[in-house]
Amino acid sequence: MTDRRPSVLLRAVGWIAITALVVLGSVELAVWFVMRSAPRAIHHPGILVNQDDDGRFVSNYELFDDPDQSGSQLSLRIRENTNPALVEASINELGDLELSLVPNSYGNARISLRATDPYGLYADTSLNVAVNGKPVVSPHPTEVVVDVGRSEVVLNLREFFSDPDEADSSLYFGIPRFAIWDPFAPPSSAFLFDDYDLDHNSGLLVLRLARGRVGTDTISLRASDSNGADSETTTIKVVVQPISDHAAK
Repeated sequence: MTDRRPSVLLRAVGWIAITALVVLGSVELAVWFVMRSAPRAIHHPGILVNQDDDGRFVSNYELFDDPDQSGSQLSLRIRENTNPALVEASINELGDLELSLVPNSYGNARISLRATDPYGLYADTSLNVAVNGKPVVSPHPTEVVVDVGRSEVVLNLREFFSDPDEADSSLYFGIPRFAIWDPFAPPSSAFLFDDYDLDHNSGLLVLRLARGRVGTDTISLRASDSNGADSETTTIKVVVQPISDHAAK
């Protein structure tokens, strides 16, 4: 009696397909079994941006890889945004992730994503987004008045600025001149000062006064944090008055 039960003889094995010969009695039938691979998530270190910076685009090529076809065949979908009050996430017309920062916000968010190929296979990943808060101007004196003959004026710039998400000791201070960022420029255009010293560790700004000179000068100040975010510029007015004016009061 002839055995009519099917038997399968493997011809070739590969990551794309398996070819098999099915024997049913005297009939041989070649069958292809197509094996599809699911997309794979690519490790992404995350995104660090400064408060109020421009948005970011993240290509799906940076997030997923598909062994079967080009990444352009993947369909990207946002599954979760843990902090929509910080960053708005969407998929643009090119199929890439688009991140828009909410103004005046800082903090952290995690964007969970799924990439699906044309055959319904998928992979999941998440992207961490950190928005660094920029330094802010603290309430501070707007004017310092000294008598002529004094040799210097000392300002503690750590009383002028604070950092919402870092230790204030990480701040770097600068003195813009004519609204241009130039931490090495002399702080005065009115020639009340001969020189100055700025210690970033202590935050002390020492303004050396020109001998015998009276008048008013306005100093512009700004702070930056370790991630390069700048504060708004603030000012303080320095008044050097004649002793006679002071005594008359």
